[in-house]
Amino acid sequence: MYFAHTYCAWERATNENTNGLLRQFLPKKTDFRSRTQTQLDIIAHRLNNRPRKRLDYRTPCEAFEKAIVALRERIYLVHNVFYTLAVTALHKAMKPEPRETLQN
Repeated sequence: MYFAHTYCAWERATNENTNGLLRQFLPKKTDFRSRTQTQLDIIAHRLNNRPRKRLDYRTPCEAFEKAIVALRERIYLVHNVFYTLAVTALHKAMKPEPRETLQN
């Protein structure tokens, strides 16, 4: 659910456009009790797989997948950085102190 600030039309453009697309399938005053879950799932599928200018003509599903892939890559990179730091710290902690040599 999306809530825009009152009198901030620029926050509502995509929201209003999506509402308009939804109204193609579900006119105002539609009784949702008369719709089956399967019908609503089909509507959601059609809307989520419709290219949008706002998304550079990608579908919402494609844009979401791209965002998930980017997030996974970030998590992987952060994991590798922390892993490297942890291993380095562990090696440092386990490295024996140099012993002084006895001279005759």
